[in-house]
Amino acid sequence: MENSSSDNNGVATVTLNLKFLDCPLCSAPLMPPIFQCPTGHVACDTCHKKLNDQCPSCPLPLGYTRNRALEHIADSATVPCPNASYGCDQTIPYSRPSSHSWNCSFSPHFCPLPHCDHKAPTSDIVRHLGNHHRVPVNFYKCKDTAQVRFSNMNPLLVLQLDDSILCLLRNSAMPSGRAISIVCRQPLRRWTILRKKFLYKIVAKNEGGTKLVIDNAEMKFCEEDSSDVFLYLPEKFYCNDAELQIEVCIWKV
Repeated sequence: MENSSSDNNGVATVTLNLKFLDCPLCSAPLMPPIFQCPTGHVACDTCHKKLNDQCPSCPLPLGYTRNRALEHIADSATVPCPNASYGCDQTIPYSRPSSHSWNCSFSPHFCPLPHCDHKAPTSDIVRHLGNHHRVPVNFYKCKDTAQVRFSNMNPLLVLQLDDSILCLLRNSAMPSGRAISIVCRQPLRRWTILRKKFLYKIVAKNEGGTKLVIDNAEMKFCEEDSSDVFLYLPEKFYCNDAELQIEVCIWKV
């Protein structure tokens, strides 16, 4: 362990091999209570309950003596966010689950386009889509109505919602028509902790003023860009070489 810096509040930044803060039996991060035998071998609470008071590292009983010093170290140790390589400068507790690592705005996305393995935070993916793939990106607030135009040259649009959430609006070819679909692209672990639910409405208009609508549809979370819910537009609804006029409204419930 190497002391690298400290402050006037008695807090020091040190370099430590994290294996010393893991249970030697199950390799899980140690957290109170931490038990030790008379020789000094330690075990986490989960392993202690399984050992029937027998230390697995020596002939002595494991007992119920707690290593308070190690408990304090394990309980106060922090490490960089898993997304530090993507720009996050926050630290999280080593031994305890942290909501930050699930809700971090630097959580990376994969590029939603086929045959592209680029991975980066939301803001970088948005730039990547616009600069590298020439995919239009629209910044959008929930409950507002976004008016977009689709052409055959740009079958995919990206809506960036509040909280850095990416929604993909796709115009896909189908037999005798087109399918307009929308999915929310979000890293699975972040979506799970946020527990957010979105509904949406899509309105398609043609040059004659006719409308086709899908309303109160629940947004599908997906790490891909496919959806089994879509608005079907038959060929007679639009001209093959004309732009599609689409209105989209998304709201959180």
